Amino acid sequence: MLTCALGLPTLSDTQLVSQIIFSFIPTVIATLLEPFWVLVGRYLALYQPYIELRRGNASPAPSLGLKYTNIPPVLIAPRALRHGHIFLFLASMMVITANFLAIALGGIFDRSSQPLTSDIMVTYPFTTGINTEIQKANSMDGVLMETFAKDKAEHWLVVNTNVVEGTELPAWVTDEFYFLPFEWKGNKDGLRTSVTQGYGGNLTCRLLAGNTFQPINEFGERTALGINVTMPISDGGSVRCENNQRLGFQLLKPGTYPFAAEWVWGLKPSDGSDQKAVRACISLILAGWGRGEANSTSMPGYPDLHREPSATMKSDTTIICSQKISTGEFRVTVDGKGRVKRSKLIGELKYDDPRIFNRSTSVGNFTAQLAMLLRVPPRSISDFGIMHNDNQSHSFSQFIGELLINKTLSDPSTPPPSFEDAQHALSKFYKRFFTILLALNQDGIFVPAAKVRRSEVGQLESLEPRMLMDPVMFYIAVFILGFQLIAGTIIFALTPRRVLPRFPYSLASEISFFHASSALSDVAGTANMSSAMRSKHLKRLGGTYGYGSFRGPDGEKHVGIERMSLIRGYKEAVVTTSASSTIPKTTTMVRMVSPVTSASPSPPAEEVDSVEGAVSAAEDVVVPVLAVDQIGTQASSAVEVSTSVRVATGSISGSALTVAVVAGEDDLGLVV
Repeated sequence: MLTCALGLPTLSDTQLVSQIIFSFIPTVIATLLEPFWVLVGRYLALYQPYIELRRGNASPAPSLGLKYTNIPPVLIAPRALRHGHIFLFLASMMVITANFLAIALGGIFDRSSQPLTSDIMVTYPFTTGINTEIQKANSMDGVLMETFAKDKAEHWLVVNTNVVEGTELPAWVTDEFYFLPFEWKGNKDGLRTSVTQGYGGNLTCRLLAGNTFQPINEFGERTALGINVTMPISDGGSVRCENNQRLGFQLLKPGTYPFAAEWVWGLKPSDGSDQKAVRACISLILAGWGRGEANSTSMPGYPDLHREPSATMKSDTTIICSQKISTGEFRVTVDGKGRVKRSKLIGELKYDDPRIFNRSTSVGNFTAQLAMLLRVPPRSISDFGIMHNDNQSHSFSQFIGELLINKTLSDPSTPPPSFEDAQHALSKFYKRFFTILLALNQDGIFVPAAKVRRSEVGQLESLEPRMLMDPVMFYIAVFILGFQLIAGTIIFALTPRRVLPRFPYSLASEISFFHASSALSDVAGTANMSSAMRSKHLKRLGGTYGYGSFRGPDGEKHVGIERMSLIRGYKEAVVTTSASSTIPKTTTMVRMVSPVTSASPSPPAEEVDSVEGAVSAAEDVVVPVLAVDQIGTQASSAVEVSTSVRVATGSISGSALTVAVVAGEDDLGLVV
């Protein structure tokens, strides 16, 4: 079963050799079957009239008038079926199906690459634990400023090219999970499959009710927004978190226009000395989509420079999200470069599992670093929102999220997006951001393995060229071969064996079957007739024909075609003129050259020969008589009859013959 699913070996790395073995040779074999069955069909076509004659009482049309040898073998089938000649029909069908068999066998095999699986040993360069030695460099507000990321811009660029340009994801990454790498020895060809740990990032968000943001002027004349929220924590208490940021106005057009603004911010504790509040606030992510109206004017003499606009935020959709880290075991298949081809979860996912965090790293510290990296887009030292009049988001996180859900959420002419759309866009972005971030910084996140690495038995799936069977061609070939096997068995098992002394494959051999037959007189003068006219002529005569033994005009025994009345077994009487009482052991029926049909009641005229005249000159003798049932029977009894017999000789139509007449109490017959 496995061999059938994976195909057959190609037997050669050269495609030409494989084609010869799997395509050319099967076609040749099927092609050779056709001339064989053509020959069998031709022989059966020659033999068919004799089969009909051998059965006896054959009318001319289905025997003497058969026309099989003058048509192609493939056209014999309908005519043979119409006449009920099953063996000949099957032989003709064998020729037809042999052509289809050649086509089926020639296309049954197809060269294709198939995966073959073998066991390999894989090792894991990292443990499953996360260990990020956080170096805290606090700002004046006590906010975390450094993270595990080696390059704070690289992961943004990878996310952008993957989502916008459609480039390939990094190694060991899917849309939602990062997988701990495993290594193997050998080349990079084929696919490797093993069980490894997977890590994913998730957001749990809630909507902040009402118009959350109000304009403030903390930074002089700059337009800014501020927020102050109370967040519950795990021990049942709550902490106060806040933030305020300015909004960029450089993209606004001069004049009074509606605008849209998007932002992704972090939060800081209202009381920087409260470590519990610090840990709770810095891992939160705040995202908003706002709508408002702004009045922007240019500076005198500088039309490209805008004054700080007067703006009012009229409505917004603001969500605040907490992070969760999911982990679980996956069965992962990768190529030689570590690109994930397949992954399947084994068991269930666990969220914020403390067993994966080692040493100084906790779940809170790790998510705080993620939040810090998320709110710092490329070429920016801090997070802020941008006001714009066009319908495209200028916040990197929201821009990527809108592309991932294929929706526009930043059109100033429409209301702010719903909570569901906002959460969906930000969550899709966060999952992609999380997996790429871990892949690019795995050396600084995961604990390296010891000198003796953990090892597991994996599987190697190598793509090798194999010969696959086309199912349609396979079933056609099997059906044809089955038909030919059954039909061939019927033909060779049930066809009569050697009923002819010689096969009629030449004109001379055919002439030998009828040259001594009286049936020749039935077709005398028909040489210029068409086949149809000759058939009508024979049908009008009303005779039937057979194949068997008969004596010809030369007195010799012949085997061939004759009128049925002369070869069919029926009772006749044979007499002898010998005075001896010895009866011959074997007698045969002699065909009469001129049969006597009646006797004249009056004596014949002078010089006219007749049976009656011959009898009038006979003398009285005693004749022993033998009754014969059919040709060539052994004499079993003799009856001696005493009566008056006259024997004479005469001539009828110039032919000398001897007439023996037996008369007495029983009229036994006349033999010439």
